[in-house]
Amino acid sequence: MEVFVEYLQPQPRLVVIGAGHVAQSLAPLAVSADFRLTVLDEREELLEHPAFAGMHTGAYDVDELEVAVPDLDDRDYVLIMTHDHARDERALAHLLRRPYRYLGMIGSRRKVHAVLRRVLAREEQRGRPRPALSRLRAPIGLALGGRTPAEIAVSVVAELIADRHGGSGRPMTVVSEVDTSAGAAPEAPGASESE
Repeated sequence: MEVFVEYLQPQPRLVVIGAGHVAQSLAPLAVSADFRLTVLDEREELLEHPAFAGMHTGAYDVDELEVAVPDLDDRDYVLIMTHDHARDERALAHLLRRPYRYLGMIGSRRKVHAVLRRVLAREEQRGRPRPALSRLRAPIGLALGGRTPAEIAVSVVAELIADRHGGSGRPMTVVSEVDTSAGAAPEAPGASESE
């Protein structure tokens, strides 16, 4: 008798805070990359978008995250991408004190600097120790150069996949490693000059 054992890695949970255009593009990509999605937004009508069909959704504002995801743990991925900078900041301030594997916030470099300065200054004023920032990613995504919601979504999901599997996000090309000093590469079998 032969026995085959296949290790199935549990599906990681991805909590997306905000259901706007980037989240709508991101959700199907993340599901196809085997993430289990939870999408939260205070705007109930956005949660009815077809991109979120079959996913766990909840009509919660960022001040209700403790209720919305009470079981957040160090295996979870969390993306902050609301429609409002102040909401993003409140979500970030709350989530930095919670367990997570990956925490990311969308936004320009300028926005990220401003938000982080304010969050850290408030923590200092309250006499709290500085929260760990080593697993925070802001802005989120790999530098692919995209500008549209779909392109941004691809860069974000690519970063999540790289984090999940320990990838670097660098191009995989090996062309520069090929020794070209010996002249032209050998012709492929069956190739002719007319091709």
